[in-house]
Amino acid sequence: DNELLLLRQRLFGERLANTAVCPQCSERTEWENPVGELMAGQPGPGQIDGDHEILVDDYRIYFRLPASKDLARIDPEQEPDSAVAMLLEGCISRALFRAEPCELDELPKEVIDAVGRRIDELDPQAHMDIRLTCPSCAHEWPVVFDAGRFLWAEISDWAERMLLAVHELASAYHWQEADILALSPMRRQLYLGMVR
Repeated sequence: DNELLLLRQRLFGERLANTAVCPQCSERTEWENPVGELMAGQPGPGQIDGDHEILVDDYRIYFRLPASKDLARIDPEQEPDSAVAMLLEGCISRALFRAEPCELDELPKEVIDAVGRRIDELDPQAHMDIRLTCPSCAHEWPVVFDAGRFLWAEISDWAERMLLAVHELASAYHWQEADILALSPMRRQLYLGMVR
């Protein structure tokens, strides 16, 4: 996510603008954040790829932090408990109970919860929750920010706008696509303004 946010910053600038619908009154709410604010608390060198361990009662768990590929394997329609189990299965390399290997499905809920809390401590950026307040009803709620989905939506919107600009300029001036794309963004906008 950190790399995606850096890419987003280079492509589209420092300010993120987004909308959300209030779950209380269905009012559409706009919010804005600086990219740097979302990048705070990123894991240090070696934390993402390295192995970690946690000792909870008589259980010793060896794990790594979840990555995008782990999250991509989870079906959004999946039951939350099943999704957590699938995520942990990919991230836990070894589980011991009193120094003896044990199966993941034998781990008590307290142990799984402790692993989850430790993952959050090691990578606070894993859950990018933004607290919003509805301007209409003052309801407060958290919105999960998905950097990959947000960036992909922005790239898709940009590509669509670029295709429309190419179509307008090619139709008006009979220029080739490569020539239109070679124009600087400012010149392209000036020509579009004259066409419109």
